[in-house]
Amino acid sequence: MNDDNDATVGVFSNENLLPVPAVLATLLVLFFGTDYVANGGIESDGYVDLLILPVIAALAAFLGMVLNTFGESASATKSRNSLISILIIFISYILIEFSILEPLEGFTFAFMAVSSLLLFISGRNEELTILLSVVIGFHLAISTATRYSLDETSWAGNPDELIDVVRSSIGSIFFASWAASISLGVLLTLAMRGRFATPGTGSWFSDLPSIMPNAGIITATAVFVVNLIPVIWLSTFDDVTSYDNHLYLGSVWAIFATIVVIFVSFCNSERWHVLGTVVALNWVMYTLAHLQEIGNDLPLSQLNGDGNISLFTWFLLVFWLNVGGMMIAASGRFGDISPRRDNSEFRKWWNQHSYGVMVSLALFVALAVRVGWNVLPAMNAAGTGLWDMSGGSDPWYMKRVVDY
Repeated sequence: MNDDNDATVGVFSNENLLPVPAVLATLLVLFFGTDYVANGGIESDGYVDLLILPVIAALAAFLGMVLNTFGESASATKSRNSLISILIIFISYILIEFSILEPLEGFTFAFMAVSSLLLFISGRNEELTILLSVVIGFHLAISTATRYSLDETSWAGNPDELIDVVRSSIGSIFFASWAASISLGVLLTLAMRGRFATPGTGSWFSDLPSIMPNAGIITATAVFVVNLIPVIWLSTFDDVTSYDNHLYLGSVWAIFATIVVIFVSFCNSERWHVLGTVVALNWVMYTLAHLQEIGNDLPLSQLNGDGNISLFTWFLLVFWLNVGGMMIAASGRFGDISPRRDNSEFRKWWNQHSYGVMVSLALFVALAVRVGWNVLPAMNAAGTGLWDMSGGSDPWYMKRVVDY
């Protein structure tokens, strides 16, 4: 009578292991490519130390999936998985104590092994792949930041400010690399789902089609591209002055570009092609205007000036591009524009998970604000000499906003 307790777990499939080496190999290609652009070549010196943590994370994820027991009752499986998790943590601690593993290596191994074991037994295959890309991407982003160096001989400002600029450049390349790795991991997860890996049953992905449609893959690809742009751009800088002039599209631009891409994809799924076209077109025009504003020359010389000719050129270009875009979208060139009688798959997913997305986004924004207002000033190289640590009453109000 205990059908719920004695139900057996599904049969293990080797294709479920494919995302682990796929994520590791793809993120390594991204790391080596970024390192090649930044340093002009790939040398074997020091790569063993840089790659040990990503390899440990992948092996731990692989081990956690393999250790998952199959063909037993669900209650016995949960008990054995709990014991295995405790054993993994204990073994990691012993390896650290006997100096076989460094503390960070032991923590990475235990965290990924236990997490993969728990996620895999609960059917959260996609969440496991994304978590693996987050962990591997984090370690590779640190490696990218440690190898990122800019020529300081061109600096003509305050030496104390130079230290802050150098640290800022390292932080910028780290966050840009990490964001690119995560977005690439999400792209791989969606691309392999149903094609090369068994679809999971987790709450965030169970509402998605077993095989992700092309529109979803294109959206994930666009998100990866916009997050890759800051990494490539920062890697092309040779001296610290070029970075300090901010003549590039950074991570903040990539965040808003990601939001725009997702919103345009939502408009496409709802057949709001006119709205999606207007938003995408104006974001592209804003990006071009921003590039010109920060000092980059555009191919059309009339767009680079500060006079009335440049002003009217920008106005006419934006106006007629919007008119042309709306006319083309309204004619049905981008797809059917008739109103939907039912919700699209995108809207169904959003209605189901909007609360979790918004709460997670609120926590992320709160953490970013707290780091920007408290942690970074405390890490200032010149102490409080260059930064106003009081900030008047604004930090107090901001603290209340974040707390609530």
